[in-house]
Parts: sequence; structure tokens; C-alpha cells
Amino acid sequence: MAQSSLVLFFLFFCLMFSSSDMIHSLSLSFTTTTQFTKSTKIINTTINTATATPTSKQILYWMGLERTHENITQDLNTVLQRSSRGQLTQISYEAYNLGSMSAFVDNHFYNVLPILKSSPHIQETYPMITTVNIPYLTDLLNNETSMDKFIKQAIQNEKLIQATGYNIDFEPDRCEASTRLAPAFAVFLNRFADALHSIGRKLTVRRKLELLLGLQINCRDTSR
Repeated sequence: MAQSSLVLFFLFFCLMFSSSDMIHSLSLSFTTTTQFTKSTKIINTTINTATATPTSKQILYWMGLERTHENITQDLNTVLQRSSRGQLTQISYEAYNLGSMSAFVDNHFYNVLPILKSSPHIQETYPMITTVNIPYLTDLLNNETSMDKFIKQAIQNEKLIQATGYNIDFEPDRCEASTRLAPAFAVFLNRFADALHSIGRKLTVRRKLELLLGLQINCRDTSR
């Protein structure tokens, strides 16, 4: 059974990275995410990716902006037109990075948030927090002090920008991916989600990352 799970993990690993160039070549793409509600908790982790069960899967449209060298004006026009036709209501866009020493880094990309929020048809906006750097991710997940340092910065920023929440998109380099980070990542997600919920905001996580870390999400209702 363990060997079978490892094989599944390897296959998911190969598929995700073989398709990443195709995904990032699009001006407007979409990604499956897990949304952490107030009743969601990750209570254990395993390498068995075949049985991962997210609480709520939703589709977010994604804007790459400067990170993927897009025509931002054209992308915004497309988003606004499609939202007016009821084709999309939620947008995620490149905005922030995880930096060294658990820093929350503003990339100073084009600020699309005011335009997105001005549309009566776009209901939810999720600036993305990204990293491909394993040392940065390892440092963040090393202990709860590092996690809380990052979360505090993110919460302060959220209070200023007033988005719906954040979308986490940590994509470690393929040769360095390891399930050893999964338990600590689960702790981080719970702490970050709880902090956002305390100010009425939400956390979404890209499913690609959960599969990469071999993370199984089992949810329990903690609202009872």
C-alpha cells in the first residue's frame, strides 16, 4: 500500500510540472482551490494523494500580471466583460511573495484590486502569495513563531487593502519537493485561516500544492 501511494505521488508530481508551462502561458487561467471555512481544520496528513478530500472545491480565475508578462489592460477588460455576463465571480491575481526570514513581500505589481472591486459582478478577490523557494518555505514552517511573523504581516496588509482574503500558491522546485513539510504546512494553513477568519476574511489554497506535498485534508466540523 505504501509503495502504491508513493507511485501515485510521483505520477501527480510529473503531471503537475509537465503542465505548468501550459497553464502559465495563458493570460487568464483557472485553478482548483480549497477554501478554508470557519469549520475547516486539517487534522492529519499522509502521502496518499488519491484520497485527498477538500472541504470545498471552487474555480478561481487567475491573472498573472507582470509575473507572466501579460497585457494587463486586455486582461482586465476580459475579466470585466465575462463577469458582466455572469461567467465568473471570483478572481485571484499575482501580488505577493514569501520572502526570506518569513517576510511578507509586496511585488508592487499593477494594482488591479480597485478595478476588480468596482465591478458589481465580481464578488470575491484573492491576491496571491507565491514562492518557489524551498529554503524560504522551510524557514516559514520551521516553527510557529516564524509562521505568526508572516501571518501578522499578511493580516496587517489585508486590513489595508480590504480584499476577500488570500490565495496561497507555494510551488517548490521539483527536485526539492518533500512530504516532510506537509505536517507543518497543515499547521500553518490552520493558523493563517483562523487569523483571517477573525477579521472576516477567507483563505484559499491551490490544489496543486496540496498534491505536491502529499497532503491529505480531512475536515471536521468545529462549529458544533
